[in-house]
Amino acid sequence: MINASQLTRLKEILSVPTYFKQEHGLLRYLIQYLQTTPYKFNMDAFGNLYITKGIAEYYPCVCAHTDSVFPISKYTLKS
Repeated sequence: MINASQLTRLKEILSVPTYFKQEHGLLRYLIQYLQTTPYKFNMDAFGNLYITKGIAEYYPCVCAHTDSVFPISKYTLKS
């Protein structure tokens, strides 16, 4: 179940406009957030973020796109 803090963070992430090959703003947002956490992360030459939470022999892999299919335009996210 998602809590209020997680829902707020999700809304913030979804509020960052992106488009194909124009996801730099979202990557900056994610990196700034990750720098406030204990998670280890790095970004490769293609702009893929690799984030590790905790210490384990094996880790699950969760993948997500940071771009979208709609051109960037001015809009307002309503709850």
